[in-house]
Amino acid sequence: MPKQKRLSEIIDLEVYPFDVMVSFNESDKKFVKRLKRYGEDGQDLEMEGLRSASSKRGYAVMLPSNVTILRLNFYPRTPNDFGMLAHEIFHVCEFIMERIGAKVNKETSEPFAYLLQYVTEKVYDLIES
Repeated sequence: MPKQKRLSEIIDLEVYPFDVMVSFNESDKKFVKRLKRYGEDGQDLEMEGLRSASSKRGYAVMLPSNVTILRLNFYPRTPNDFGMLAHEIFHVCEFIMERIGAKVNKETSEPFAYLLQYVTEKVYDLIES
């Protein structure tokens, strides 16, 4: 049986003081261990009720510490998978824009679109590598 693909990386947003932790098809144990290395204790995930990816296909959340998580319990391969990934990337960008005080609206749509493009490109680069 071939080894299941996994992805666990951090994307530096460069122009914003935030990072995005990307986790695809990663066990809760490994994910929480990585969170601890990053300086998180995993309790925020417990409070959010999001520790187990097995109960959901995916989610995005911004923790109170400004760490944004993009997590899927699978490695994207199909059009449906990539649709769900796009959905979660949208939420990542939405959380970041709101945290900097720019709720998504007509006046902020262009900066939002650039952030969405940047995060999507970074995630797709990780998938291709």
